[in-house]
Amino acid sequence: MGGLRRVLLYAGVWGVLLSGFYFGFWRPRLERLKQLQGQMVTQQSVINQLKRDVETYPKTITAETLGAVEEDLEKLIARIPAKEELPAVLKQIRQTAQHSGLEIIAITSVSQQQKRENQTLTIPSLTYQVTAEGDARNVLELFHSLEGGVRLVAVEEFSLRRINEDEHSVRADFAIKIFHSDNKALTSGHER
Repeated sequence: MGGLRRVLLYAGVWGVLLSGFYFGFWRPRLERLKQLQGQMVTQQSVINQLKRDVETYPKTITAETLGAVEEDLEKLIARIPAKEELPAVLKQIRQTAQHSGLEIIAITSVSQQQKRENQTLTIPSLTYQVTAEGDARNVLELFHSLEGGVRLVAVEEFSLRRINEDEHSVRADFAIKIFHSDNKALTSGHER
């Protein structure tokens, strides 16, 4: 029986030593390895997502966004008349005003030297002073038609005066800026 005790004693001592080794040294290392493995898996998934983003990002920018920008630029260029077409644009503005129920009293060109000093645009433009009479609502309708119309026109400043106290008719004085092209190639080939 003495040999059996000795074996049990050795087995107990080795069990305690192995348990101490496992819980004190080996298990913390395994837990740390599991944490590192989890971090590596997370980092790898982030890297894979970044790769997918890098692969799709240039295609999104060049194909969709650039196409939309080019389409918008073509629409803008189509709205810019050649300088030779400005009399036709002024005639169209006069017709639009008459269609809105307004009477154009005068359209005069503003001095170009005065406007060039203040002009910082790369697209040339001419400014005209317009005087019209009619209903105030029709004046606002004309402004909306001009700025949203076929040609690139901006209403810069305006003033309204009531003509007759008993009626709703007003006299509108406003400046319009018509952007134009000196280069025929800019506007040729585009729908107007």
